[in-house]
Amino acid sequence: MSRRVGLRTIQSVGGKVPYAPEFYDGFETGDFSKWTIATDALIIASPVHHGNYAARGNTYGILQHALSPVSRTYFSRIFFYASQLLLGGADYTGFLRNHAHVGEIVQIGLQRVGAVYYLYWINTLGTNALITGTTPITEGWHCLELEAHHAIGQTNRVWLDGALEFEDAIIFDPGGSIITLEVNPTDATPRVDIDCVIGDIIRPTCAYHSDIKV
Repeated sequence: MSRRVGLRTIQSVGGKVPYAPEFYDGFETGDFSKWTIATDALIIASPVHHGNYAARGNTYGILQHALSPVSRTYFSRIFFYASQLLLGGADYTGFLRNHAHVGEIVQIGLQRVGAVYYLYWINTLGTNALITGTTPITEGWHCLELEAHHAIGQTNRVWLDGALEFEDAIIFDPGGSIITLEVNPTDATPRVDIDCVIGDIIRPTCAYHSDIKV
């Protein structure tokens, strides 16, 4: 049996319809071969969200992948593990960015407010201000989903663990048709490890982690 999903048809296996994203890396190859750019990062065996491996930055890791220029809308999803939150580290730790080929679209990270960390985001094509979320980040795995456009009249959105955390309309169009997914795992304080990274034209919700068709 086949099922139409967006622009693609995917085959079901044993009654299940596997999810076939445009880009996916659960780091199960034990390397960064799926990324266009990978610097200052390493594969780890613990903690992991799914499978045997995840990724961590050394000092400030950079993983980049240019998504296919078929849409001016892209979705990204990562599972991130936040730790060392109570050690009084940096006020800001950025770990997810989407770029048009001529500039940044969205930046997401952790911001310390007193003794508690929250998500922050900067919607560069909209308000272009650092906005702090309202959900405290506890130590452990969290699911982050990003809806990123770069066309006037669209709205960029961020979900944390399935609940909408941010949204902001786009008021500036940088042009171009290529979006780059950039993830910056870090070994700083707080530490951010990542796993199960997706980039696609269809929103990959938190539920999609065991039915990935690689």
